Amino acid sequence: MAAIAQLERSLIAERVRAGLRRARAEGRRLGRPPVQVDERQLRMVAGRKPPVRVAAKALGVSASSYVRLARAQAASAVVCASPGVADEAANLRA
Repeated sequence: MAAIAQLERSLIAERVRAGLRRARAEGRRLGRPPVQVDERQLRMVAGRKPPVRVAAKALGVSASSYVRLARAQAASAVVCASPGVADEAANLRA
């Protein structure tokens, strides 16, 4: 009886793997959708520098998501504020 159950589990697992491969080949996105946060609201909350849990609750995301989003936002602000970056971007477009 146990051998039949083991065989059935392996068949199910193989069908699941095949389905996942097919979905990826078709270009479907798998997994949980990414968190969507309004950038203006993120800048406003992050600018006040509240405790991480308070900021995350205000935005309706987890603390780890808030930290990730705030770091990404801060990094993009630093890149945009770097001297010469705007000039280089304008030269690339021309």
